[in-house]
Amino acid sequence: MINAMQFRDYIFRHNPASITVSGDSAAAVHFCPGRGEVVQHMGRRCRRVTCRGVFLGTSFEDAMAQLRQFRQTAAGGGAGTLFIPGVEPFPAHLKEFVFEAEGDGRILPYTMVFLEAEVAE
Repeated sequence: MINAMQFRDYIFRHNPASITVSGDSAAAVHFCPGRGEVVQHMGRRCRRVTCRGVFLGTSFEDAMAQLRQFRQTAAGGGAGTLFIPGVEPFPAHLKEFVFEAEGDGRILPYTMVFLEAEVAE
């Protein structure tokens, strides 16, 4: 297991303040005469990882350099390996990336959403 979050070859200087991993399974409900409703398990759905943190720099330029490096690493779409503390690495797609600047720009809060690329039952 690792201690630092990583996507592809970008290693985060500071882990996100919040990492939420969620997942569920697909199910279908059918009506069977004489039995009522029956639930059929259809398999596991992909995990969703939501990360909230900051790119923190000594200056606006330093924080922006970190942000640009992450965006360059994540560019082009496609799956990359996602490493998060306490979870086995898995292939994921970056679905959403939102950032903003606060104060003098040395702190750039972000929210990222990753979706698991391959679901094995």
